[in-house]
Amino acid sequence: MPVIIGPNYEKFKEATDMVELHCAFPVANIEDFNTVMNHLLKDPTLVLTISKIASDYVKANVGATPKILNHVFNM
Repeated sequence: MPVIIGPNYEKFKEATDMVELHCAFPVANIEDFNTVMNHLLKDPTLVLTISKIASDYVKANVGATPKILNHVFNM
């Protein structure tokens, strides 16, 4: 599904990646939120496309946490 996030997401790689892929949408206020929601609700086909992009991203990054922890603790 499309992801709606707050405006302070730049420190999180997954969030920045998903914003760049146009499957996560940062909002700063209720007006931004309403704009995004209205856009998504008006186009179910767009939601399906965005959902596929988000799903593909998550599947491609499965297992990242163990890899990072292994790297950190084996330094």
